Amino acid sequence: MKIVLAGIALLAAAAAQSTERDLTAVPTIRKPPEPPKCTCPDEYETGAILLKGLVVDAEMTASPDGSYANDWMATIFDISYASDGAASGRTRIWHSNAPGKCGLSFDYGRIYKLAVREGEDGYETDKCLMRQAR
Repeated sequence: MKIVLAGIALLAAAAAQSTERDLTAVPTIRKPPEPPKCTCPDEYETGAILLKGLVVDAEMTASPDGSYANDWMATIFDISYASDGAASGRTRIWHSNAPGKCGLSFDYGRIYKLAVREGEDGYETDKCLMRQAR
């Protein structure tokens, strides 16, 4: 019986202490870490290919274990103009969607002027290169 009473007294003291601490403690307000920033070079990239096309689809890539989507993806455009004459019809444009990696996003159903480069998987772009598409 003494053990039970001692246990109850200990629980009551702990409950009173945690309630008192929770009510009187000043909350610590932490500023969230700054996300990495995209930094574009001042000069334009040479050899950019200019395209114009309608966004019709997108293709996401998954992490190796499939638990989350990578920030590297392809937006599929229906290309109506290409300065190099090579791109036409449905074309994947690879890009990041992470702001810290100069990523960008495109809206379905919109027509965009694009500046792209040849990459490992085909055409790719980023926020810095897109400055040349105006």
